Amino acid sequence: MLLESDSRWYFVYECEAGVFKIPTRASSFFGVQIVSLLSTEAFSAQRDELKNFWNFGIGRSILFGIVIIIIAITIIGFVATGNLTSNTVTPPTTTVNPSNLSTSSNSLTTSLSTSLTLQSESSLESGTAHCASIGGLPDRTCTPGATDPAVNQSDIQSTICVSGWTETIRPNETYTENLKYYSIKDYGYNDTYLSDYEEDHLIPLELGGSPTSVYNLWAQPHYGTWNSFVKDDLEDYLNAQVCDGKMSLVQAQQDIASNWVYYYQQFISANPTITTENGYGD
Repeated sequence: MLLESDSRWYFVYECEAGVFKIPTRASSFFGVQIVSLLSTEAFSAQRDELKNFWNFGIGRSILFGIVIIIIAITIIGFVATGNLTSNTVTPPTTTVNPSNLSTSSNSLTTSLSTSLTLQSESSLESGTAHCASIGGLPDRTCTPGATDPAVNQSDIQSTICVSGWTETIRPNETYTENLKYYSIKDYGYNDTYLSDYEEDHLIPLELGGSPTSVYNLWAQPHYGTWNSFVKDDLEDYLNAQVCDGKMSLVQAQQDIASNWVYYYQQFISANPTITTENGYGD
């Protein structure tokens, strides 16, 4: 214990050898009184007992406990401030009004107009738009998605659920290749080889997507983790769900248009199977 006597500080220590009063000197550091032991012959007499206190494990246990408490407080602080994050993909924050999806080829575009300023069709068709694809997703101001008004829930068994039906409405390749050329410019890709991209229908034809709307078509890379071939797998899965009556057409359109990567991870796999197959998605 510390004892003040005659305007001086002493460290009083009691052990088997007796009671020792060791003179000290004090200084102030940030307002805290710091007392340090002076080298005295009396302190040497109790050094062995202090060493036994440490070697017995009590002192080390106390120090270890203090370190654990500090680490725990630090982790709690990080969690509270959001500095510890997860790799889980978050669901889309932009919602689409389902009631609009089956009524107009520009339905998704219309539903987003209140929160986003869309690029003009003329700029998208001439390569002068300013679009950016992040994480495999198209730019929502350039490619929000658009549906085909001729397809709705009541006629899916005679349209999208019929094998080969999408080939009857697929736009001419001259049209899509020309649009792909400008779309690559719109998205500012460094790789400008047309063969490295698919002019993808964000809402695929097999889910009632618009065949020709510039707001439903974009140059999607064949390369990268979240590429065009990976999206094709989700398109086939959602088509099967709709045609088997396990999901509504509107829900499938909304899912793939809002954040296809998120729903791929939800429905198929957290990590896509990378493939280099060639072909067209619907």
